[in-house]
Amino acid sequence: MPLPNHTFPQSADDDHAEYFAQLIGQKLLSDYVEYGLSFSPDYANLELDVSEGVCYIHTSTGTTSDGVELSGQSFVVQLPGDTLQLDAGSITHIYVDPQLSTNDSPKITAVSNTLDAPDPGLKIGQVNTNFDTATESNREHPLLRVAGDGIEIADGHTISVDASDIAGEHLSGDGNDNLAVDDDFVETSGDTMTGDLAVPGLTVDGSRVLTTADEGDGNGLDAGTVQGLDPVRDIFEQGNSGLVASGNANILYATELDDGESIELEVASLASSDMSTAPSACKLVLIVNGSYTETVVSGGTRQLDVDPGTTHTNNSGGTQTISVYLDNGHFTSGSGADRDLYGHISGHINR
Repeated sequence: MPLPNHTFPQSADDDHAEYFAQLIGQKLLSDYVEYGLSFSPDYANLELDVSEGVCYIHTSTGTTSDGVELSGQSFVVQLPGDTLQLDAGSITHIYVDPQLSTNDSPKITAVSNTLDAPDPGLKIGQVNTNFDTATESNREHPLLRVAGDGIEIADGHTISVDASDIAGEHLSGDGNDNLAVDDDFVETSGDTMTGDLAVPGLTVDGSRVLTTADEGDGNGLDAGTVQGLDPVRDIFEQGNSGLVASGNANILYATELDDGESIELEVASLASSDMSTAPSACKLVLIVNGSYTETVVSGGTRQLDVDPGTTHTNNSGGTQTISVYLDNGHFTSGSGADRDLYGHISGHINR
């Protein structure tokens, strides 16, 4: 059904709440925590205290009480805080649910699978009780912010410039809100930047990294080609040792991959805890959503700091939980006896 003609506000308009929600319903002004909603986890008692706070949530569609269909609405949500129960050995996603069908009844909710997230809703973080870590998310305003001598781009991207590191005569505005750099300071030829560019105070972080073909003297970006920006890599390393009972498996590492993300194990080790050779039936295994996927390394020889060549890409369309276990017969055949095992992995995740 096509959207109806609608302009608001006008003199003959009804005062539907949905009209005002559409009036402020700009995606770039929504889907973030304005203040509060901070996490205080109690891992011993498997509880998470979330403080009071305010956030803005956007939804793409809505309908008034008399049936007028509207596109693009935003809602301000204010909550007094709450205490949530956590599950042991799991990753829990924390959302604000505005519960638009009930007046003034928003709530903070926890889900183990993002497919069960409220819609509309705003993810404000997650808690991993495998490793006792809590991560808050969507804490910055989505619009570009200018702060002091720097420029901050929210949603995980930051460009900060120390004015004392840049000769002011080389930078100017061009009258069209663009930053201009004079030709004597930076020269261009095709996709290559040359000239006297040396800016030690320039940093780029978030989901992109900046590199140069010529590292120069380490004092900044010297003359050379500015390469393409590569995806960010989350680097991880985890080791563990201990008794693995026959028929059991001990977790070594766990994380989550969103759709399109991938994990690569670069180094893996498997041995008995005294660093002797582990039995051939004992293995390091990769588990996806609780199911055996592949063997990373097997015992039978002294497996220390080997390249397993193990990669996995999430093409499921949803979130996947990725784990690596020291396995003694839970996922694979096993050795038939309790074993003291040592395992270690390192690698990266392509976000």
